[in-house]
Amino acid sequence: MRRLAVIAALLACSLVVSAVALAGKPRLEQKRLRPADMTLAKATALRASDLSRGWVRRPAQKPSNELPTCPGVDMDFSMFTITGTASSRFEQQSATIDSHVEVFKSSSDAVRDFRKATTAPVLRCIGRWLREEAKREIPGARVASSKLISRPRIGQQAVHYRIVLEIQAAGGTVPVYVDLLGFQRGRT
Repeated sequence: MRRLAVIAALLACSLVVSAVALAGKPRLEQKRLRPADMTLAKATALRASDLSRGWVRRPAQKPSNELPTCPGVDMDFSMFTITGTASSRFEQQSATIDSHVEVFKSSSDAVRDFRKATTAPVLRCIGRWLREEAKREIPGARVASSKLISRPRIGQQAVHYRIVLEIQAAGGTVPVYVDLLGFQRGRT
């Protein structure tokens, strides 16, 4: 009986090691920017005319150039090629809207990249990474929750993901809501 338990434990360990090895190193998409696709991305990014009055344009933040590492989760996106990017940012009182657009080499790349990036394992991995980042970047902050809310009918495929941060303030704990709405249509 003991020998069977040892064999089962070794088999389980080898499966974990195999899953980690198969996941590969996290890698971003390739970038081969083209002027026409940069123009398309800029035309697709959120503009002031898309919003109600009161929103003020601010300099856009650069998207992160790092992906989290999670054992057993395939975070290698290097088989996809981005040919255009654009970002915009707007603020109104304590609210912020960031828009980031990526144009892919083909519709197939856009569809497959979106599907891969919104699988349950990848979303859980990103949730864990956000918890670590919140602790590091905002003293006293913690991620209370991070979860998939829905897959709304926008574009060809979409995802609505919500992160709730709790930040310590003088009067107690203040919740901060971060809603991420991502959608894919055509090559964008």
